[in-house]
Amino acid sequence: MNRQLCLECREAEEESGIDINRLLHELALIKGRGHPTELSDKETLYLCLSLCGCSSSETAYRYYLGRKPNEEELAGQDYIKRLRRNMNAEMSDKVNGYIKELMGIETNKYKPSWSKVRQFLISNGYACPQNSPQSQQKNVRKAVMIVEVKQSVVEEVRKTLEEQYGININVLQVLGIK
Repeated sequence: MNRQLCLECREAEEESGIDINRLLHELALIKGRGHPTELSDKETLYLCLSLCGCSSSETAYRYYLGRKPNEEELAGQDYIKRLRRNMNAEMSDKVNGYIKELMGIETNKYKPSWSKVRQFLISNGYACPQNSPQSQQKNVRKAVMIVEVKQSVVEEVRKTLEEQYGININVLQVLGIK
């Protein structure tokens, strides 16, 4: 069941390194309880925007209004909060439920963060063929940051960034700058 990928699907595949067609097929099997039932356009959009790493506010905005928001539009706090709540309620038994089932998580438990979902998918064979571990290094974005942090919390900060945001930190050198 290879379908033509929409712009958001292609963006999600490029950003996350996940084989979106394969994932959509697996989720269709879960949705149809063994009989492929394609995800709706809204379900697919929600999935792909979430895999891209869009914030829940931006995802909700694009989900309901069909376009990328600017900063002022995202600042409409009450309106955006309402959109997010509606979207989360609508997707909790749909895409989030399918993802939890795929990951083997009980229905009464929360779905992990999308960065953890991406990590799960990649480590369970959903990586794009061109994103194999050997070629994955080409797609890694690298940044150099100089941060003043007490030595005792370096490991804690690294662990938090990795677990909550999916950011891998390698401390290359500790500078003695004062």
